[in-house]
Amino acid sequence: MRSSSFITIIPTCLFVVLVMCSVPVQAQQTERSPAREFGLNLPLIDIPDGIESISFGVGWQALVNQPVTQLGYRSGENSVRIADGAWRIHSTGKWLLEEERNQQPLTFALGFDAGIQYVERPDERMGDGPIVVIDDGASPPFFRELLHSYRMAFTLETGLETDQRFDFVYAHAGPGLMLINAPTSGRTAYFPTVSLFYDGVIEIENSLNEDGLFSTSHSRWRLVQEHVFSLGAIGLSRLMVVGGYQYTRDLGQTGAWREAGLDERFGWYAELGLETRWAGSSGSQNRVDVFMRFTDGEVAPLFDTDQSFMVGIRLPYNNK
Repeated sequence: MRSSSFITIIPTCLFVVLVMCSVPVQAQQTERSPAREFGLNLPLIDIPDGIESISFGVGWQALVNQPVTQLGYRSGENSVRIADGAWRIHSTGKWLLEEERNQQPLTFALGFDAGIQYVERPDERMGDGPIVVIDDGASPPFFRELLHSYRMAFTLETGLETDQRFDFVYAHAGPGLMLINAPTSGRTAYFPTVSLFYDGVIEIENSLNEDGLFSTSHSRWRLVQEHVFSLGAIGLSRLMVVGGYQYTRDLGQTGAWREAGLDERFGWYAELGLETRWAGSSGSQNRVDVFMRFTDGEVAPLFDTDQSFMVGIRLPYNNK
């Protein structure tokens, strides 16, 4: 079983590193610009089991998405279809003073995406590739708007996931398919971002596996969905609603793993955030978000239910 996971993980890691090191940057030929989003939750107040179990800490979420090359370009009457490649870093987690109460994993992932997206046709042609006319003039306006809001990407990703005490540490790598919905307002913002991964997983540390009842390597399906949209349509433009879930289904584990109910895990969250903006002394716009988040369920690689209510202040950064 260990060899099958290495077959998935090692080529993926090598491919990601090779592509990142060898592909020339051609930012001037791509429609998408680099995306860098960071959020530091400080202070973070976590209430896992009622007010008597309150705990303090910090949380974070970070995303860096850097286009590296344009793979193709086709222009039509109403749309431009762009194929491009990008590398991506993503990390999430929280760190509590009472570490035993933290049932949210700390994650880090590095990936390379090859994607395709339709955008509104610009006034001037981009790049030097040939133009092929695509007759999509009969598309209804909403369908075209929805088509333009999504980017579909094939991805190869490798990463680490652990609990705060490092009792459960796993490495994973494998291919995936991502349907990324960029808008946060308008009709298409109500549609989610959905990602499906097939991971090879290798155990680095598992405090429950001291007797060797579980396999130290297996594969899994991982389904991730996220909604991000503004309430500006009802006049609350500073309010943001975020929700999502992760479902994992493990394959190739032992009977003891399945009998313990560890082969399927599902965790979800819902968040309400309020933007606060003010002008700084130099004329720049400053921003701080106040948020409330509720989480429930089990999120790999952890096995206990992460049911908690969190409130805090978020210091965000977004270059877009």
